[in-house]
Amino acid sequence: MIIFVIFYAAIFAAQTDEDCVSVCKEDRIKHLDTSAQSLQTENGQLKLAIEGYKACNHGSCNNEERLKLLEFTEKQTEYAQQLQKENADLKIELSKTQTDFAQVCQKEKEDLKTELTKTQSELSSCRADMVLGRDKYGEALQKNKLALTLPKWYKTWSVKFDIRPFGSLGVVANVLHVTTGDNCCGVDSRIPGIWLDKLSSSLYVAVSANGALKGANFPPLALHEWSTVEVSQSKMSNSSGHYIIKVAINAKEHVMVINSDPQEFENVLVYNADPWHLAGAALTRNLEVHTNPN
Repeated sequence: MIIFVIFYAAIFAAQTDEDCVSVCKEDRIKHLDTSAQSLQTENGQLKLAIEGYKACNHGSCNNEERLKLLEFTEKQTEYAQQLQKENADLKIELSKTQTDFAQVCQKEKEDLKTELTKTQSELSSCRADMVLGRDKYGEALQKNKLALTLPKWYKTWSVKFDIRPFGSLGVVANVLHVTTGDNCCGVDSRIPGIWLDKLSSSLYVAVSANGALKGANFPPLALHEWSTVEVSQSKMSNSSGHYIIKVAINAKEHVMVINSDPQEFENVLVYNADPWHLAGAALTRNLEVHTNPN
């Protein structure tokens, strides 16, 4: 097609301007018809047609169809440039959005960490206040409250706590119970156990001594006031090898029994109060349990 156009261009150069206009116009119309049919059947001919139009560089070859094709090409080029620009803008916007999203996520993560730290701090403070409040004001006795478990209970031991009774319940009510698991009546069931009397604020203390259980009552405690109670077993200072069990109420000691057959126990439970009795009508605080080898 390019050779065809060049051939006609040579003829145009040999003729007069008037003849050139006439021949060029007629031949270009035929050429445009042929090119239009080619464009409809094969898209690839578009490039060849455009090259053919470029070869005709005379001013008299300014035909409408060629202009339309050139305008179409320019529009396509502009459209492609527009799409390319929009694509670039979208990439920039996407990058910006991803950056903004990452920053938002990072800020939310930092805010959550700050909130978590604040909450943990408040929780720790609340727990500390609860401990201080419990130590200052005491805690109501609760049935089946396991205070601690000890793997070994030695012959030397002591339990100590503050108690503030409010009255009696009409039944014996538990305050503290040290056992390997039973309520009664083996030597390992009340190592000791401490109860409030059913009709007064008197304490009843049971201990394991001399291969059996031994119990005793002690003077009433002052109602609505704090009293300190300690029950202990320690080795006597003489050479007998016996142990002495004492009960001290507000630092006033009472010898309960001399134990010639002290024993050691394993897996000991300390209840404050136990699961077998009602809990006493009292507050307790500052529970201390100690046991150690001789």
